[in-house]
Amino acid sequence: MILKDAQKEFGEFSMIGYGLDGDQQVKETDFRAVRGSYEGNSFVSGIENDTVKKTEIADDLVAKIAGCS
Repeated sequence: MILKDAQKEFGEFSMIGYGLDGDQQVKETDFRAVRGSYEGNSFVSGIENDTVKKTEIADDLVAKIAGCS
């Protein structure tokens, strides 16, 4: 849910006010120059890395629990 919310920050509606003097390409270029991209955002990368780590921990715990039975 957090990542879906973060995607909204890089969507079309968030680009309002960028590249006012040009076409869609200028708007997107201006936006990316100021705000960056979803894929390159450090918050998004951190959440994705944290998710991978927590999934690995959960998988390890499930394997340990299954081994005890």
